[in-house]
Amino acid sequence: MGNGDKAQQVILQTRDLRCETEDVLLAALRTALLAVGTTCMLAGDETGEERARYLQQAENGLQAVVKMAQGMRLTQQDRHALEQARRDLRSLRGKIDPSSEH
Repeated sequence: MGNGDKAQQVILQTRDLRCETEDVLLAALRTALLAVGTTCMLAGDETGEERARYLQQAENGLQAVVKMAQGMRLTQQDRHALEQARRDLRSLRGKIDPSSEH
């Protein structure tokens, strides 16, 4: 195998690795969005300190998801799920403190 063939093989492996990495990151993002949604549901079922704790966890999770999503190619479904998580959090914050609604 010549140097040109080896270089081509490395290029192809690198391309495959990039695709696999993006797939794994998208799966992690989707899992985190599911966790945010679940935490929002839990917050909605609670009151007082427990509700505030779940809400804080959901907000922290959403911040992590937004940071993770930067630079990624999200599908329409992923963008919709991200917006839904934002709406859910706004709604829950509004139930705690109506003045926090933007």
